[in-house]
Amino acid sequence: MKDVLTIIKDGEKTFKENYSLTPYPFSRQLFLIDDELYLKDNDVYQNINSIKGIVENGFKDKLTGCYTKNYLYSYIESLIAENADFALIFGDIDNFKEVNKIFGHFKADEILKTLGLTFKANINSADYIFRFGGDEFFIVSKACNLEKQLMLYKKINSEFYDRCNVSCSFGIKLYDKSLSIEDNLNSLDKLLYQSKFHGKNYILIGE
Repeated sequence: MKDVLTIIKDGEKTFKENYSLTPYPFSRQLFLIDDELYLKDNDVYQNINSIKGIVENGFKDKLTGCYTKNYLYSYIESLIAENADFALIFGDIDNFKEVNKIFGHFKADEILKTLGLTFKANINSADYIFRFGGDEFFIVSKACNLEKQLMLYKKINSEFYDRCNVSCSFGIKLYDKSLSIEDNLNSLDKLLYQSKFHGKNYILIGE
């Protein structure tokens, strides 16, 4: 049986019995109740949905609209605490240094922005994209079928290439609960390096 929640919305204190409660991925005090944002203070949930966009943007990289790497570890830790199964995807843009050098920073920024938009147009709303640095992106997905992930990122790569005439490479693997977060990310980094070794514009699934 669910606990009855005490909420404050539009200045009125009420009690909620039927609801969907989801912890916000990057905060211990923020919660989504029926898809509206609440701030928990002791045992009372204060509705702050009017500033949901502002709060969410505070977690994001301004150029790409993806979450910043500051929240990657905390999100993975929250999934570990739930004992959830999830996949990790690590990718970057092929020959991005040359793109930057030949076409300049403004064109490079436009390409990064386009990649962010391409990700968001294709991934599941429950997946989270993190800009790790430069042209590197981590995606954390609760969809654990790696063959389907392979097809998804082939589609993303194809659309991105059609838009920018630039390709990406990716490594995809399930999170290994027997390893630390750092070891999982290092393993994924090596997987991406191997995909580059295959000639770039390549997606490799790890064990």
